[in-house]
Amino acid sequence: MENSDDKRVWIQFYSPNEIKNLELPPNLILVGDAHIQRGAFCIIGGPPGVGKSRAAMALAISGATENNWMDLPVKQKFKTMIIQTENGKKPLKTRL
Repeated sequence: MENSDDKRVWIQFYSPNEIKNLELPPNLILVGDAHIQRGAFCIIGGPPGVGKSRAAMALAISGATENNWMDLPVKQKFKTMIIQTENGKKPLKTRL
């Protein structure tokens, strides 16, 4: 049963003026010009064999080493969680 005192905001609406005056934290941007942001989800999608797993692994390595990812600058080190359902441990080890 849901608590009647639950005040969670599920959707937040902003006016253009509020967005214009928004103060962003200095560590928000992780890769590129806001291509990947702290606290946001990033889904890499595409047809089989296009290189999604390799791109995700390269992103994790770039986040750990602060090296560019796909010619996009990495602004600061970060941790990456990869949820992998297709490949086993051996292909992941080979890519690392």
